[in-house]
Amino acid sequence: MTQPEATDPGLRISVTGPAEVTAGRTGVELFLDVSGGAALEGFSVAREVNRNAAALRSVDLEGTAFEALPPDRLKLYQDSDFFRTSLVSQPGLSHDLLLAGALLAEVAGEELHRFQLPQLQGAGGSLRLLRIVINVREDVSEVRYRRCSSPGGCSLGLGPTERLLG
Repeated sequence: MTQPEATDPGLRISVTGPAEVTAGRTGVELFLDVSGGAALEGFSVAREVNRNAAALRSVDLEGTAFEALPPDRLKLYQDSDFFRTSLVSQPGLSHDLLLAGALLAEVAGEELHRFQLPQLQGAGGSLRLLRIVINVREDVSEVRYRRCSSPGGCSLGLGPTERLLG
């Protein structure tokens, strides 16, 4: 799969998580981070999830920059139409497609209000945007995970040829 170019050439998308992932492990937290850019107005991502290697448990905003919002606002935001996730089945393929997106806005009364997340701090600063929780299948023979970063995204390796999240 060819990775799309980032809209802002200074933006980098990273997938981060634990230093080691073993077969049969449940509740593995992976985070989608962005670095090197200016203020964000929203985001959308599409990632392949290899169902032969892992099961998607949840996608949410826990442990992300969105926690700068007060807890009651965060709950309302995560349940609103401004934050959406979907796992789309891909019949005949080994992976499903995870779609996630957020518009940094909320409704107050009858008005739409935009809000900002904390700014990226310096050239090496990053924002954690999304938490993805998976369960790794027990029958996966080899799990190779490495933290990665690229302008278009990255993947987690399982065995010599399989990807967990692409």
